[in-house]
Amino acid sequence: MMRLIVVAGMLLGAIASASAQTTLRVGDQKGNSQAVMEAAGVLRDVPYRIEWKEFPAAAPLLEALGAGAIETGLVGDAPFTFAAAANVPVKAIAAIRQSGDGLAVWCRASPKFRASTI
Repeated sequence: MMRLIVVAGMLLGAIASASAQTTLRVGDQKGNSQAVMEAAGVLRDVPYRIEWKEFPAAAPLLEALGAGAIETGLVGDAPFTFAAAANVPVKAIAAIRQSGDGLAVWCRASPKFRASTI
């Protein structure tokens, strides 16, 4: 019984250590997303480390995403549309409607491109 407890403790320690080593590389435009997320407190107690990469605009952020230098980032609708049209491996995981006067993008759902809205 004691051996089982020791092995379970070692496994839990290894899992905790592995998750502490996980790093999510996030692209940000001029620090805006990082500032908002930190102010809102949504980054507290995440089970991974966040490594922020700052970009001057969406185009270089999307280039870094396509090159595998980052895993995720926040961009507007037009840069995303151009990146998707250029076959950059991007996925929309959320869309936000800010006003009725904005731009609407209609597309056919396919395995290559899926967008969800919140």
